[in-house]
Amino acid sequence: MKRYRVLTAAAALLALAWTFGLGARNAGPGQSSADDQAKIVAAMHTISSHDLYGYVGELTSQKYGGRLTGTKEFENCAAWVESLLASWGVRPAGDDGTYRQHFPNPY
Repeated sequence: MKRYRVLTAAAALLALAWTFGLGARNAGPGQSSADDQAKIVAAMHTISSHDLYGYVGELTSQKYGGRLTGTKEFENCAAWVESLLASWGVRPAGDDGTYRQHFPNPY
């Protein structure tokens, strides 16, 4: 059951990343054209559960340790995710043109 939830969450994350990467190209804020919708649907059909399982396997691998915020393992894991987003053509929308959005962390 836990694995199913992880895969579902990963699928949702990838779908959102892909959607914003495709849908933000031509449409104005809050708008999307029928062509964009068709591209989104086509992209969704290219997502494989085997690929998602591989991404989850990588994210949970021992080389990233516990991924505690601020650790070397966390930074390595974040860099891996950023490289995936870049390879998929998702444009950065975070702080200073990056994929990250920094916020105060009480730890």
